[in-house]
Amino acid sequence: MPEVIIRPVDIDRDAEQLAAMWNASDKEWPNPMSWGVPMTAAQARAWVTESHPYLLVLVAEVDDKIAGYCTFMERPAGEGYVAVLNVAPGYQGRSIGRKLLQATIERSVQEGWQRQTLRTWSANFKAVRVYKKTGHFWAPDTSVRMENFIPGALQFPLAQPFFQRHDWYESYQPDMTHGMSDERWEGIPVFRQHWEADGEALTIWIDREARAPMAAETDAVQIAALVDNPEPLTGSTINLRWRVIN
Repeated sequence: MPEVIIRPVDIDRDAEQLAAMWNASDKEWPNPMSWGVPMTAAQARAWVTESHPYLLVLVAEVDDKIAGYCTFMERPAGEGYVAVLNVAPGYQGRSIGRKLLQATIERSVQEGWQRQTLRTWSANFKAVRVYKKTGHFWAPDTSVRMENFIPGALQFPLAQPFFQRHDWYESYQPDMTHGMSDERWEGIPVFRQHWEADGEALTIWIDREARAPMAAETDAVQIAALVDNPEPLTGSTINLRWRVIN
């Protein structure tokens, strides 16, 4: 199978190929990009150079053709945001979307961000599957915001020994159910990240409201920060207790 090259866009080199990619992808989107009028190289150039101040604009190249495209930017909250992700129909099923997303996660780690987000639509079945496999959770009561805490996990001191021995993507064990990620642990709404490899396991529970880790467990230890009342009244006093289990 031809090699997939993930690289930054070179608009002088890529404009014509980008236009061809978008024209081939028009029917993949609920609102077509071109509205029936084929995109030109000039329009593709303007799309890249005159739009948002992206941190990253990536393309996936296969046999000298642009097969995929991804834009990544910083949100004011100090987190990453995948603004656009597209894989042309003739190149789907080759892990191109996954590789583009992995590149954005690597950049979030470089920036020191703990999380990143993206938005899609509920009937985007193929993409939601890719998003979940790369660590995204469908936030409940949204249409459809997906949150990814892999950057924070890769920087989490307790988790780093595991990731030094195992690839995070290959060992990740996501819930692939097509729908919202609605789970509770110790009475608190959470996103649960779980990895397994070579008989070793790692779990990190993300407090869904705080959007930050509340507990982590390795084969050696579990550490959790717990509250007696997970839904306190505004302004009330709550008790926080630490649980450490060898």
